[in-house]
Amino acid sequence: ARCAMHRGGAEALRYRAVQPCDRVELQQLHEVLFPVSYTDDFYDDAAAGVGLYGNGVLFSAAAFAPVASGEDGASPRAQRGEVMVGVVTAQFFASRDVEEENLFDAGAASRDVMYILTLGVLEEYRRHKIGSRLLQFCMQHARENAHCGAVYLHVIDYNVTAQSFYKRHGFRTMRLMPSFYSIAGTPYSAYLLVIHINGFSPPLAERLREALAAAWGVTCRVARAAAEAPSAVLWWCTYRALLPRLQPVPTSPPPTPAPR
Repeated sequence: ARCAMHRGGAEALRYRAVQPCDRVELQQLHEVLFPVSYTDDFYDDAAAGVGLYGNGVLFSAAAFAPVASGEDGASPRAQRGEVMVGVVTAQFFASRDVEEENLFDAGAASRDVMYILTLGVLEEYRRHKIGSRLLQFCMQHARENAHCGAVYLHVIDYNVTAQSFYKRHGFRTMRLMPSFYSIAGTPYSAYLLVIHINGFSPPLAERLREALAAAWGVTCRVARAAAEAPSAVLWWCTYRALLPRLQPVPTSPPPTPAPR
């Protein structure tokens, strides 16, 4: 179905949680957006608000755009006048149960973390802050859990656009995880991106790494400035030396005739 984004722009979008009636569209959207294949159980549980492997509660938020009047769509939602154009799914886990280690400073009492399973927007609807709005809903839900100390996710290594998106929203890259994904039999690495919330902090080693990286950046900038300094000094000296020659030579007044 062709959607009418121009009719009211982003303000015409509607956001709500995924419902069982969205099951077909949810799968169709994921198959378009993500290279990773998900099982039918994932879509069944996600549409019903059930977490991974049937455990816990799945958080979801979806963006729906109006369909141009008079047009039919293949999905049930399109037939009812709107179509899903973006979605985010996430779930709380006990921090002791996640495979990722050293997410927090030593001795941190965080009991929960939120893992973003999927977040994506159809290409023709990007650059309208839809992804940012969906992430905002997700972060708000995480912050409402006072025991949640971090939100994290994995981004495939070649998806530079997604990495930049999350970094703009405060996520930091903690580590590269080799061969994290397997797509059509080919292994792909992924970056682990994390943002700490509710007063919790990253581990000391991570803070030191960031401090050293910042210090190295300052050192490089100073070194570049020092390398460029001789050229600047040479230019200034040349300018000062040539300045008298560039100024017009004043003409001497005619001699005053001697009195008679």
